[in-house]
Parts: sequence; structure tokens; C-alpha cells
Amino acid sequence: MLLGPLQLACWFWTGCALLNPLTTLPMVAYLLFIARGDPSVAAVRRYDRLRPSLRACGLLRLFTGYFPMVLVRTAALPPARRYVFGVHPHGVISMGAFSHFCTAATGWDALFPGVRPHLLTLAANVKVPFFRELLLALRVVDASRETCGAVLAGPPGAALAIVVGGAAEALDARPGTYVVHLQHRGFVRVAAAAGADLVPVLSFHENDLFRTLSPRRASPLRRAQEWVKRTFRWAPVLFHGRGAFNYYVGLLPYRRRVVTVVGAPIPVPRVAGDLRRDAECVALVDAVHRQYAAALRELFFAHADRYDPHRRADIDIRM
Repeated sequence: MLLGPLQLACWFWTGCALLNPLTTLPMVAYLLFIARGDPSVAAVRRYDRLRPSLRACGLLRLFTGYFPMVLVRTAALPPARRYVFGVHPHGVISMGAFSHFCTAATGWDALFPGVRPHLLTLAANVKVPFFRELLLALRVVDASRETCGAVLAGPPGAALAIVVGGAAEALDARPGTYVVHLQHRGFVRVAAAAGADLVPVLSFHENDLFRTLSPRRASPLRRAQEWVKRTFRWAPVLFHGRGAFNYYVGLLPYRRRVVTVVGAPIPVPRVAGDLRRDAECVALVDAVHRQYAAALRELFFAHADRYDPHRRADIDIRM
């Protein structure tokens, strides 16, 4: 919840440093460094020694314990392979994805030893001075094709975590529902280019953490939201949670037990051709995409009655 205020504070500190004659040149050099000469994957490696203590720090344990966040393994993930995790649903802020892939507080390292996930975020978040260093230390990288390839080209056990539905799914984040947007096949192409296994990940109650205003698709408000999403690749979700001293109105998420189930890996053969134009490659991507959608649906129905028996609707996969 401090994402916005912390980014504003970082820009404020940056402006102060630029205006101070003693720090102007170092600040300019730092800005040029992060803008041109510091790829995300290379920067992540700088924090290898700091990361274990940061991922397991007390503040992050308090954060994941507030809901609480629970991680469930359904199959082993051999550390000799590489993985692309598709995380669903997006929710308003993807609390579950951050809790499991960016912290050690929910037991990731014990359940999946040797698997090192990198959570993808908007490139703009990784360009904010100082704030980017915190993200990189938690193994959060920008969602560019080059970064995805560089991560999966690393040693065995390297993995990407992609909240596939993105902004479109955030606009449909209503409590008790599971609307999943799978129209895009980019995450399948990333897996095929690296020969990485696809792993469906489903978070029960992720959409229950906030109350959202969901206007009809034909309404002017929804059209305005769609325009902002297309233009800025950001979802202007209208939402509220609870307050610090009341349970009705505020910006804090509601306390809901979020159970994230990690499915079995789907092997994807490595493809060297053009994944967008070569007919055989396109057919392979489409086949894997359908197999992934079927696996996600099966994962939902295998666990929904146990972890969300009072849901308002079953999973709705839009392809």
C-alpha cells in the first residue's frame, strides 16, 4: 500500500539531490546509469548476499501474516529445470504474487528449493530512483522481452512469475469471482523460446481483498477505464478496503486468508523459429496455450471447494 507514496518520496529525494550543488553530479550519473547502463538482471545479481535476509525480514513476515498468505504445493519442481509461472487472478494489487515470489515468509524456499522466481512488473516501476533498488533486491524485474530472455538464460532453477491477466484482469476483480484473461500468448512464447516449463498458479480469495466498483462494459466510466488501460497500460481500478480503525472504508486490504496453489509443470519444447510468423511455431504456441488453459481450469476445480466453498462464481477463462 506504500507503493505510490514511496515512489513519490523517491522522486522528491531525487529532485532535492539534483538541486543540491554537492549532489547534482552524482545524482545525474546515477540517473544515467539506471536509464542506460544497468540491465535489471545484472542489477538483481548485486543483491545476492542481501536478498536472503531481506526476503525473510520481520516486516515481510508481518505483511504476509496479516491476511494470512498460504502457499500450497501440488507437485515438485525439479531445480534442474527453468520455469514460467502464470499467476491468476491479478486482483487489485496482486498481493499473493508479491507475498510468495518476493518473500520467503510463506515457505517458498522450503517447498521449492533451488527455484529462483523473478516477479515481472511494469518497466516504469523499475525506473524510479532508489525505489528500483528495493524492487531489484526482492528479485522484481521489468516485463520486457529482453529481461525475460536474460532471466531464463541463467543457471537451472531460474524462473519468471507473470501475472498474466494484467490490467484487463484487474478491472474485473470482483469479490467471490475468478475472471481470468488468457487472450495474450506472450508468456507461452517466452517459455517456448527458453524451453521452460509452464506452471499455472491460482490464488483463492485474491479478489476478496478489496471492494471494487465495476461499471457495465457499455457505460462511459468503463469506456474511460478501458481507454486509460490501452493508453498507459495501467488499470484505473476504483476500489476501497478497510481502515486502520474501522472495517468498512479505507485503503488497507481486508483480512482474507489467501491460498495460492502452485500446479504441476507443463513441459514446453524449446523452439528456435519465429514464434509469431512461422506456421509450425504458431501452431505449437496455440496448442500449449490451450493445454495451459485446461490445466488452470482443472487446478481450480480440484481445490475450489476446499479453499473457497462460498464463492459467487466458478472460474471464467476468457481466451
